[in-house]
Amino acid sequence: MPAPPDPAGPQPTPADFQALVDGLQRDVERLMTGLPELRRRAEELRVTHTSDDGLVTVTVDQRAQLVDVVFDPRIYRAPDSRGLAQALLGAVWAATAEATRQVEDILTEYLPSGVKVRELLEEDIAAALERPVRRVRGAR
Repeated sequence: MPAPPDPAGPQPTPADFQALVDGLQRDVERLMTGLPELRRRAEELRVTHTSDDGLVTVTVDQRAQLVDVVFDPRIYRAPDSRGLAQALLGAVWAATAEATRQVEDILTEYLPSGVKVRELLEEDIAAALERPVRRVRGAR
């Protein structure tokens, strides 16, 4: 009588492990050789956005931090602090979203395929550091 199929599925072979290691090594080498270029591109990244009414122009950096704000002189003709605040926030949010998208695009070029860059950027760092500790504790 033949042996029943393994419910866990086929077991990986040494060749499978070697292929995995080779792929990881290529990914690491690509990342390491591209790191200076990645860093340069990220450090140079600036996104500027002007509000729909043209009264506010903001610039954010690669960390989506506000680095410049310019108010059009027309804001003094008809002062509207609420409208100005909304224009400022809208411009900052739009610039931040675009900066995040551009950082994702840059990282996607260098990280291994399958890495979910958006999740990586949005992830809580403390939770990311705690995850391996939980795995080790769970293995005990």
